Amino acid sequence: MKVLVTGASGFLGRRVVAALVRAGHAVRALLRPGHDPDALGLDPSVEPYLADLRHAPDLVDAFDGVDAVVHLAAAMSGSDAVRFADTVVATERLFDAMAETSVRRLVLCSSFSVYDWEQARGEVDESLPLRERPYDCGGYASAKVWQER
Repeated sequence: MKVLVTGASGFLGRRVVAALVRAGHAVRALLRPGHDPDALGLDPSVEPYLADLRHAPDLVDAFDGVDAVVHLAAAMSGSDAVRFADTVVATERLFDAMAETSVRRLVLCSSFSVYDWEQARGEVDESLPLRERPYDCGGYASAKVWQER
């Protein structure tokens, strides 16, 4: 299977890319322009694809030959506006491009920060309610809740 991984240069992204390669998958790593793929220590089999999800004029080409997407890209720092643009707007643009292709498999990595931890009783899974007021937890949690929507 060929997998497009967004956020491939991040802490989680580099590890997901490595795990996919170890599992025998072909990987296309979507990286922001300015990242040096060689400096990231990615496996030589990984195909870098340079694009900024917020501004790239055409993201459809990133899906050529791809069977699935693992979407990890999100902003963990910056102003609330930057976090929103880098997380929510980028996701909308990615999904718009994906809709123009035949790719229908998607894994979206969210964050534990979206959950209402006061409701947790033991194991945390998707049945745990989301925070009612994610805005009280800062720009990152707010952006991740909007990204999921």
